[in-house]
Amino acid sequence: MNSDDQAFSGEWTFGAINMLRVLARDLGDKSYLEEANAMRQNIEDKLTDSFTIGDSNTVTAVKYANKRYYIPFGWFANPIASTASTSWAVFVDSNFNPFHLGGNYTSDY
Repeated sequence: MNSDDQAFSGEWTFGAINMLRVLARDLGDKSYLEEANAMRQNIEDKLTDSFTIGDSNTVTAVKYANKRYYIPFGWFANPIASTASTSWAVFVDSNFNPFHLGGNYTSDY
């Protein structure tokens, strides 16, 4: 359980899910997939929301973070719909590793 002073980031957590999937395949250890699935469910439960754009268009998106949080690089994470987090959701839910040519979950190139 995270403490109240910590932030939960969709983008960074999806990156961790991607890494866990690579480890699960390369090491043959399904416990990494179990952790990745738990992390994905937490994103769904805590960071995914529906947003209205304009008068009638409702979209589902993943927030960048669960709260406003100062990032030591000189900017703030905010609890708003994020293109970065939502794009990661598309990759992860499509079983596509954007760091590997062809989208495979492996470290072999």
